[in-house]
Amino acid sequence: MDLNIKAPIRYIHFYLKEAPSDLLDFREAMTGLFSEETILLFENEKEGLLIQLNAIDGESVHDLEQMAAALTADFFTGMALFVGQTIQQTEKRSLTRIYNSEKKWFSSGLNLFPSQLVFTHQDLIPAILFNEASTDTIQYLIKLIEPVQEDVELVKSIRIYLECNLNITLAAKQLYVHRNSLQYRVDKFIEKTGIDVKSFKGAVMVYLSLLAQELR
Repeated sequence: MDLNIKAPIRYIHFYLKEAPSDLLDFREAMTGLFSEETILLFENEKEGLLIQLNAIDGESVHDLEQMAAALTADFFTGMALFVGQTIQQTEKRSLTRIYNSEKKWFSSGLNLFPSQLVFTHQDLIPAILFNEASTDTIQYLIKLIEPVQEDVELVKSIRIYLECNLNITLAAKQLYVHRNSLQYRVDKFIEKTGIDVKSFKGAVMVYLSLLAQELR
């Protein structure tokens, strides 16, 4: 089916663990949660695509997690969403390519992280690359932080530090520790591993190592 749509748009793919008993009610509920005009298409009774039009200031991941939780409660079915990139070109070939790529990533995400409600391509692309990496590559990355693997508190602190974009004040708040205490842990991590996690390249390396451990 050809749709006459104009950029920018965004695909939001969805997956339902159980088919809703009333698809019309589900359609109205889902499209009603979005501020922008949307087009909802079902691929089958459990999978579909929501096309968000004029997707300039779309909902945040947190907003979408709340939406998914609300729909899960209302329709008694587990739900997951994949939030695609904002698309500026609506030429048919480009739309098809992006749709197929995102659908593949979403399928991989459901297998890798079955309990996650909302996925983005930022979440999934590193995980998908790991899923296709060689065993030697995975083992090498895991060994990077081997000197601190037994220190659960330290590893957790570094993970939160990375998730807070190297913002030590924000990370300390999330960990409920003093900023100086977290700074000590970061310095301890650097001393034991030899990786400067305060630098961009070092942070990327440690992030990949932690991800390798999670997915092994």
